[in-house]
Amino acid sequence: MNKLVKKLGLLFTVILLSLGAVGIADANHSHVQAAKTIRVTYTLKNNKKTIAKKNIRVKKHTTVLAALKKCWKVKSSGGFVTSIHGYSQNKSKKLYWTYTVNGKWANAANKVYLHNKDRVVWTRSKF
Repeated sequence: MNKLVKKLGLLFTVILLSLGAVGIADANHSHVQAAKTIRVTYTLKNNKKTIAKKNIRVKKHTTVLAALKKCWKVKSSGGFVTSIHGYSQNKSKKLYWTYTVNGKWANAANKVYLHNKDRVVWTRSKF
């Protein structure tokens, strides 16, 4: 009986240690995954009115345009964004989409890379 209790105790200890090792591996994997992503805030404005806002996680080395497409339906032509979230540019009214990153005007949304905690604001306004 003593041998059985010792064997069960040993088996229980091995199981607990194995589960602990798996938990540590999962925690390390989660930490590595978190280190490979960044948080970004996107805001859409129609003139001065905010029409949508999202806080998202994207992989590092993601462009402004790629992250925008993750948030909403986007149309583009010749490198210019022509429609976001159903709001299209209007040449006759001279309404166009422009954007800023952290309050600074930027060009080529497909070539500008995001950084952690960036704030991207897309505005459709008269230009």
